[in-house]
Amino acid sequence: MSKLELSEPESQLIEVLREWEGDDAYQMVIERREGAWDISLKQLGTDRAARGTAWTRYGPSHPMNVMASPHQLRALLEKFFQQRRAAEQRGIPWALDFWTWLEIWQSSGHLHERGRCRGQFQMCRLGDVGPYASSTVRIDRMEVNASEAQAAKNRIRLARQQAACAAAEAAGITTTPST
Repeated sequence: MSKLELSEPESQLIEVLREWEGDDAYQMVIERREGAWDISLKQLGTDRAARGTAWTRYGPSHPMNVMASPHQLRALLEKFFQQRRAAEQRGIPWALDFWTWLEIWQSSGHLHERGRCRGQFQMCRLGDVGPYASSTVRIDRMEVNASEAQAAKNRIRLARQQAACAAAEAAGITTTPST
């Protein structure tokens, strides 16, 4: 398997998370300001309920801000790498960095509903073609994504059949439809 190439911000984030030895008394606050990502730490109270409230309040409803503990952020980074690796294994180009991927999920409001099961949400490529890029993806239910994938497979199969028939015709071979 090829080594994943990381952007400089992704490498820095991984380094911070590797060195993190604290507990969840702090949360990383990630904000987009003037076209760049700003990362800071915020100390929380000891009340676990307050921590959950902070994530809910600043998470999906505020797409440009992310508030997560380093442990939550590490889990999100792992999900990002899993999705990128799966695309690479299927031969699909990947043109998203972690921050763009996270912003797409956050702005959808469905990050907490992400998954492979019925009723969960997935990152879908428009028409199930092209790379995973900010201009070619959207977040939708698994059922919609599976339906589009099946339609794309059928289009590819039919195009291959038509090409084979055209090649056979050009070679003077007559074909009969199979039943």
